[in-house]
Amino acid sequence: MTSVAERLDIADRLRGISLANSRRVDVEADAPDRAVVTDGWIRKWDQQKGEYFWENPKMSVITHENPFLFESPSTVPSAMANQWFKVFDEKEQKNYYVNPTLSKEQWNKPVESAETVQLVKAHYMEEYAVEHFNRKHGWLHGEESVESLLAHSDKPLKYPLLKMDSELERCALLLNKEIHEYTDGKKKREDSAERIRRMIALLLLSPAVLVDECYCQLMKHMTKCHTQYVQSAKYKCRLVIDRTWEILSILSASVLPSAEFTPYVEFFIQNSNNTVNTELPQRCYSLFTECKIVGSRVEVPSLEEIRAILVPTRRDCDE
Repeated sequence: MTSVAERLDIADRLRGISLANSRRVDVEADAPDRAVVTDGWIRKWDQQKGEYFWENPKMSVITHENPFLFESPSTVPSAMANQWFKVFDEKEQKNYYVNPTLSKEQWNKPVESAETVQLVKAHYMEEYAVEHFNRKHGWLHGEESVESLLAHSDKPLKYPLLKMDSELERCALLLNKEIHEYTDGKKKREDSAERIRRMIALLLLSPAVLVDECYCQLMKHMTKCHTQYVQSAKYKCRLVIDRTWEILSILSASVLPSAEFTPYVEFFIQNSNNTVNTELPQRCYSLFTECKIVGSRVEVPSLEEIRAILVPTRRDCDE
């Protein structure tokens, strides 16, 4: 993520001012009132590294950190707050639109409205985790940080993420094992549909907390996944993320989370930019929205239905 200092340096370069010759400033205090450049950015794809980078020819700046991504809405500079900005995507050869306050990217041109922007409530998983996650495991251990609980790990869980009755914990860990085995790329793809079908069959008979647990595990499995692998294993990261989207898409089309947790899942899907295959979150959101209208399924989806969702993703993952 681009630091405040780096953003100030970019802005000062545009004004022809050298920070090296200027007084030292409190960047956190001064940042909201200083100029921030938002036009002229181009998002490019680094084929060798398998990741995006951003270039602003007007400023002669190249950065691998997203200049529109901030830690939270409160850290967005006032000059960028509650606004949409246009960025050209060189890989797709078209513009996309980004709103730093909402942490949202989309291809369609948004309808500008200060009223609609301010009515949208962000539902961050960090807020949900503080209240609902099982952060302490035994009296000898301190509380695990929310950041750690929400971040990807290549090791299966030892404890469920959510607080739940002890008799449900075994099922929660079984789900996590299935997720890891499905996404690690070691199993044959022919087994994909049947494996996901077993998970959905279990969740259709389970209490709401176990369904929410599965959604939490899938979102965790994609969060900060890129930080867990060395550069030579970036393909592994993409494989894990895209296959996790497969499970989440079929889950979203089959079983709804609890009413309390639904806004958090919806916000995560809408604002995710963790995959280069932008069709994955778009399709997942479409399936989730349809399921909200018709309700959770009564019967387990057939293998044919599941394969119909997996086919496009399978092609993209295996390329």
